[in-house]
Amino acid sequence: MLVMRKIGLALAVLGLVVITSASADRQSEPKAVTLDESKWLLSDAEMVFKLNIKQMMAADLMAKGGTDKLKEAIKKNEHVKGILEATDLDPTKDLDTILASALGTTPKDSKVLVVLRGTFNQTKIHDHLKKAAEKEEKLKLIKEGNTQLYEIQNNHDNSMYAAFVDKNTIVLTQSKESTVDAVKNGGKKAATLSKEMKAALAKFTGKESLSVAVVLNEDIKKALAKIPQAGAAAAKIQTMTASLTLTDAVTLNVAGETGEAKSAKQLASILEGFQKLGSGIEELPPFATEILDAIKITSTNDAVKIDLKINKTMLEKIEKAGKGN
Repeated sequence: MLVMRKIGLALAVLGLVVITSASADRQSEPKAVTLDESKWLLSDAEMVFKLNIKQMMAADLMAKGGTDKLKEAIKKNEHVKGILEATDLDPTKDLDTILASALGTTPKDSKVLVVLRGTFNQTKIHDHLKKAAEKEEKLKLIKEGNTQLYEIQNNHDNSMYAAFVDKNTIVLTQSKESTVDAVKNGGKKAATLSKEMKAALAKFTGKESLSVAVVLNEDIKKALAKIPQAGAAAAKIQTMTASLTLTDAVTLNVAGETGEAKSAKQLASILEGFQKLGSGIEELPPFATEILDAIKITSTNDAVKIDLKINKTMLEKIEKAGKGN
């Protein structure tokens, strides 16, 4: 009987440890990206960008006219319309997320990984790109082993290499080898991220339409240090985060983590000065002045923050101004 009690107590303690451990793991997971998405990031990434298209399309702003306006804009662009029809792709329904991560500051040491998730007609997209490559010099189809690659050259003669992982995933990197590796090994193991990046990603809720997290390396800090008047404070920024969230309004949040109150307060003061300067420009349209006045700039013990919420009334004014009314 005593043995059974000891076994029961041991199992209870073990269960408590497992539950506590799992809870701690969940808390430490980056909120800007899901656990699955973290397997599609570059290890030691200094920048993480996520566009949550699925969330955007479900927002009230899009459901109440935004999606229709986007489709109308697509129809007016014959080139984009032709590509979407040829590839059987509806960006309002078929694209879920665009996730990008990067590190390095020079062409020699920089790495980029872009991952598109959604539902893709792989055959139609391949056929369209094959035909396009016959006319377009900056687009090539090449094979690397069993992997079909699509080389896309930009105006600076640099290339990105895209490939299908499956019907739901497309990857792009700066080299053939990296793209092939992403096809073979992507999505299998969570990336090893720095504590600074983990902390930056943890500041998001996961409900943002767009989120960006940047860990500032020494090269960037040296560049910021050269900014007149703000250089000393700006160089103290360790990480920057920015998010845009669509609901029935548009919410923008930007934060720079300085690690000290003095620099955060100084940066907030400088930004407030620019805000007042902008609001005082008479040539600005009324809606622009209203948006500038709605910006809230604050500082805490270790960060400077910029927050803005553009409500429905303000959005209507922007739309009217765009139409010339």
